[in-house]
Amino acid sequence: VEARNRLIEFDLKLVDVARRRFGAAEVSEIDVNMAQLDLERIRQERALLLSDKAAQTDHLNLLLGRTAAPALALDEALPATETFPALPELQRRALETRPDLRSALLKAERAHADTKLALSERWEDWTVGAGVERSRSVIEGAPPQSSNNSLALSLSIPLPLADNKQGRIEETLASGAQANAQIAALRHSIGSEVASNLAEVRRLQQSTLDYQRTLIPMSERNLTLVQQSYGQGQLTITEVVQAARQQSDLNVSYLSTLNLYLQALAKLRTTTGEYLR
Repeated sequence: VEARNRLIEFDLKLVDVARRRFGAAEVSEIDVNMAQLDLERIRQERALLLSDKAAQTDHLNLLLGRTAAPALALDEALPATETFPALPELQRRALETRPDLRSALLKAERAHADTKLALSERWEDWTVGAGVERSRSVIEGAPPQSSNNSLALSLSIPLPLADNKQGRIEETLASGAQANAQIAALRHSIGSEVASNLAEVRRLQQSTLDYQRTLIPMSERNLTLVQQSYGQGQLTITEVVQAARQQSDLNVSYLSTLNLYLQALAKLRTTTGEYLR
């Protein structure tokens, strides 16, 4: 929208110059009409962009569970040129904070604990018993007999001859091996993902800086020179409109590159777990 506003400002000046030159019989009415048509084209583009922005704002309100009123305040400031940490540091951060890797580590710990439990369950509980027994014999016609006292001890040790939990043990061992393999795969993929995203961010960042520092200022300077040359009668209106459209196309290309850079930057922050801190 801001880029279109700048072009509208330029086209307004162009229309004014064309009308003054037409009034001085230096150009034909075609110049005025062409300048006016280009101005209206840019205004229509701006109207479509404002409509698209309103639709995106409504969608964002919906995602946030908000109504359209009050208006959603957005921080529209673009991120400053960033200096990123070295690749090993970003990879280390990712390995420390990524939730998918944490989940895999917890699965491995649980599988190890399940294995220890299954091994302990191979043997049933031992049973130890102790008791005191007193008995007395009775013989008819004989004097009373003395009592017999005895101490009884018992130990029951179940032997796992039929069920030694081997299936359960193998299952937990397989779960542990699967979790360890998943951890190794995640460590490798996270490292590669961070390296790829960082390279993409740096490439798009450099392209964005080239637009900001060189291409956009050069194009704006060229547009000013073209406008001045037309006012002096050195260029035709067609050449001026072509220069304005070239400026418009360059702005679109720059904004597309900036959009890709911001998306890559957000992806890098997600990959390294920065949003979880």
